[in-house]
Amino acid sequence: MIERRRGATATAGVGTDGQETLVDTIQEAVAEAVADREERALKAAEKPAKKRGSSSAFLLVVLLGFVASCFYSYFEIREMAVPLDQELGVEAEAVGVHLYSVSVRLGRFMAENGHYPASLDRAGIVPDEATEYRLISDSEYSLVYSSDGITRTYNSNQAPSQLLE
Repeated sequence: MIERRRGATATAGVGTDGQETLVDTIQEAVAEAVADREERALKAAEKPAKKRGSSSAFLLVVLLGFVASCFYSYFEIREMAVPLDQELGVEAEAVGVHLYSVSVRLGRFMAENGHYPASLDRAGIVPDEATEYRLISDSEYSLVYSSDGITRTYNSNQAPSQLLE
């Protein structure tokens, strides 16, 4: 609905309340459009501020759920790890590797000196509580490992590679 008047332009527009209004000049139309745009921008700026309040509570709940899940997973995996190691025999294999390492060092000592040492200290091996070294003769020894329910015996007459099987 456009009407022409003498000396001025008349336009029809829709106001913020949804009713048609008649604007007499272009300047008034532009001023109204600018005011309408500013009003919409203010309303749009207010909406995210309202959403932020509820979204922060949502993020807090998600964060707490994540922390609880991590806490539960850590202890669940930790409880599973001990029986799994025992079931797979990982500790028994580690004992074999440890005794193999000691026997190889004692073999080097024998090759250099012509006899086995009286104690592990003399061969440069740090003794531990679980490993017992017994010198049987200058050319024979035995190692006994005993800890956490695992006992393993090795005699120098055996091949060291048997410890790794």
